Parts: sequence; structure tokens; C-alpha cells
Amino acid sequence: MTPGARLQATVELLEEIEASPPPADAAARRWLRRRRYVGAGDRRAITDAAFACLRGRFRLDWTIARHGGGPSPRLRALVAAPGDPLPWCDGRGHA
Repeated sequence: MTPGARLQATVELLEEIEASPPPADAAARRWLRRRRYVGAGDRRAITDAAFACLRGRFRLDWTIARHGGGPSPRLRALVAAPGDPLPWCDGRGHA
């Protein structure tokens, strides 16, 4: 997967986790089960990024609010992404 596709998948996983009752790992398993085509390395990167967002959720929401945004899975994933994720969001492929 491209970095942009991983970022999009992370957003989708965070949306799935927020829409379902706890625990988050059960929602992640359901989400991954429906996407068997995702390779092992990509699965790990996506779930690691999603759970990093969940662990830092309050800090991320505070940072986003300071810049005038509201909390959302998309913004959390962008803020938590390593480096500058904007070049990944070019619309090519699955980004």
C-alpha cells in the first residue's frame, strides 16, 4: 500500500472503532476481517497508527482544537502521522 492508502485505511479503522462499542481491538479485528486483501505489513502499520491515535486522543483533540478544528478520525490520523502526510493525499491510487 502507498502511504496515502495506509493513511486512508487508518481513518476508516478509526471511524469503525468510534462507531462500535468497546473494546477497540474487537472492532479492529472485524474491520481487518472484511479486508483480507491487506497484507501483514500493512495491517500492522494501520493498526499501530490507529491505536497510537487512540492512545494520544486527548492530546490530539486538544492540538486540533487549538487550530480551530473539531475532533475527527481524519484529523487525528493526519496529526499523528509521522513527518508531513500532506504529500500522501494527492488523490492518486487509494490516497
